[in-house]
Amino acid sequence: MFVKDIRFFLIDTFPRSCYHNYMMKSQQATQLPMLGFVGLGNMGGRMARNLLNAGYPLIGYDSVSEKCDALAAEGANAADNAADVVKQSDVVLTSLRSSDV
Repeated sequence: MFVKDIRFFLIDTFPRSCYHNYMMKSQQATQLPMLGFVGLGNMGGRMARNLLNAGYPLIGYDSVSEKCDALAAEGANAADNAADVVKQSDVVLTSLRSSDV
């Protein structure tokens, strides 16, 4: 079954009090996760900017410090190394040219 809007599904499925409690809990947990991005080159830099423009908090790292600085100028946090990105993020994304990097 495909549900177009979860709210209508919940209203039809659960009693009103259960639905209200569910919605109150989900609204309290709407804090966006901290995203980490390693690899801010041609593709990764654009992906990171799109996430940043969508309102996600972001920390990024690239071996070329100018790419980190450019993203930091747009509102992201710049990390000193990839390990810092992992430590400070809830979700880590990578855009690397090969698995050898």
